[in-house]
Amino acid sequence: MKQLFDSVLILGPTASGKTKLAVQLAAHFNSMVISADSRQVYKELNIGSGKDLAAYQFENKTIPYRLIDCCTLEIEFTLVDFIKAHQVVKQEIVSSSKMPVICGGSGLYIESMLKPFDLFDAAVDKTHRAFLEGLTSNELKELANQQPVELAMKELNRYQLIRRIEHNHYKAKPLKIEPFKPIVFGLNLNTELRWKRIQDRLNSRFQEGMLAEVESLLQSGVNPERLKRLGLEYKYIVRYLYQELDFEEMKNLLYIDIRKFAKRQMTYFRKMEREGLHIIWLDASLETEQMLETCLKVIT
Repeated sequence: MKQLFDSVLILGPTASGKTKLAVQLAAHFNSMVISADSRQVYKELNIGSGKDLAAYQFENKTIPYRLIDCCTLEIEFTLVDFIKAHQVVKQEIVSSSKMPVICGGSGLYIESMLKPFDLFDAAVDKTHRAFLEGLTSNELKELANQQPVELAMKELNRYQLIRRIEHNHYKAKPLKIEPFKPIVFGLNLNTELRWKRIQDRLNSRFQEGMLAEVESLLQSGVNPERLKRLGLEYKYIVRYLYQELDFEEMKNLLYIDIRKFAKRQMTYFRKMEREGLHIIWLDASLETEQMLETCLKVIT
């Protein structure tokens, strides 16, 4: 019988243990991990983005990974860039006949790997982009209303409005992609344990030098507003370093915001379920080896 899936997908909220499970699955299949994370694509972001590259060492082997360290912060790595990159990886996998393990918590990035998106490939004119980003949301909507009806009719967020206006301006071409067809496992935790893991991991990241990482980026010339746009750890630490917040206030606000982020992640995954994605939920309070055993029983 023909295999109905070409990959394994591990999704879940932040601090649920996705990477460790994905690495062990990839080791089992002698394959690779494909990251679906919106910040791990940047070479300079290590501790704050949670790359944890040491986790890719398993039983004296280095497990290959893709879509991590793709570019520098000088580049705004967009969803379109991510889709292009994972299509290159897709071709690599097809030629190797291996079972890759996709791992991530960025719902939109995961979704872009699973189905065709209404996205267009348009070059970004920096001057035009700066002009658009300088407009208020109402001004963007007014500009959008001057575009074709199909653009103006859609309910779009600020970023989507800017990109759609650019697409129309540059006569962009629709992206053609070949989606992955994975078997999907979701890692879930009860609320209390999820909050504890978030707190523990946040403490660990500060001990590992997350403050120094952000300070070094600023000293190297990275614009603080660029870091703030990356959100969460980078946004709050920049505010602390510029004395907008004291340390405890920064840490507490960051913890609260990460909790909210984890909740939004789960909301997005549930939306994907309602739209037809079959997710096999695992109890992430179990040891990784127990979850691995369950995955392998289902897969094989």
